[in-house]
Amino acid sequence: MLTFPDFKEKQIVFIHGSHKKKVQFANENLVLYSLDTNKIQNRVSCHKIFALFILGDISLTSVLLRKASLYGFTVILMNRNFRTYCVLGGQTEGNFLLRKQQYDCSNELEISRHIVKNKIFNQRNLLKKIRSKDIEKDAIQILMRYEKLSEESNGEKELLGIEGYCSKVFFQAYFKDLNWKARRPRTKCDVINFLMDMGYTYLFNFIESHLRLYGFDLYMGIYHKRFYERKSLVCDLVEPFRCIIDKAIRKAYGLKTISHDDFFVSNGQYILKRKKNEKYTSLFIESIMDFREDMFQYIQGYYRSFVRNQPVEKFPFFEI
Repeated sequence: MLTFPDFKEKQIVFIHGSHKKKVQFANENLVLYSLDTNKIQNRVSCHKIFALFILGDISLTSVLLRKASLYGFTVILMNRNFRTYCVLGGQTEGNFLLRKQQYDCSNELEISRHIVKNKIFNQRNLLKKIRSKDIEKDAIQILMRYEKLSEESNGEKELLGIEGYCSKVFFQAYFKDLNWKARRPRTKCDVINFLMDMGYTYLFNFIESHLRLYGFDLYMGIYHKRFYERKSLVCDLVEPFRCIIDKAIRKAYGLKTISHDDFFVSNGQYILKRKKNEKYTSLFIESIMDFREDMFQYIQGYYRSFVRNQPVEKFPFFEI
């Protein structure tokens, strides 16, 4: 199983696919060729790859799958709308003791409370860093109160209500200077919602890559209950880390990195211009990589606490 010192040397590889690129392997290296010039565009040692993201269409071979299995990295295939349609390799098989623990879990509510409390805590921390007016102060007080209420919630529905209300309060305060309206997942009704969908997708896949290291049943959630074809456990453990994407978006607006000219509108949806894909991919991947060690240690800590059936106080807690 991957150790923390080994993980610190790992890299995320992201390839923007097109009919003009091809992936090959040479001397234990992943090599990206340009079909226009038949020259190498980039190369990276297979030993250093943690996850390989491929956006769009690209020429792949069975060798890629064999190498992914041999070197233990995950291949994540995404369409041009940043929706994942296939995840290959990088997983531990046969950890039946872990999966039995998942299926027999008796403290789902306690773990769910812990996850939601962690998410609200980080939302509150982000607001503290920009506090300048009464609206942020009011939002912080509300989040503090509901963070405590989350510890005493009586069930899943109440906890979902607390989380949803806190997110609404947080977004309204955190993005108030950016003409914020509301969070509407997957509708792409404005630039911020589009970027949230994009950033959360990369974050989701990165967390999934970690969970695959240990052999979790990704569909067996704790807080997000089982639903056909939904990786509910990944949905659970993404929650404390969503603040990374929120922070990256606000910071990018402050630095004027985000431009509405990078998008166009079609049928009421904002769409990123193809030539701008790399710009925003770099924004989110770099933000995620800033916290990659925290994520590794969080998932490792979650695995150890869960499989040992430890009290929820022993479960990891991420602080941005």
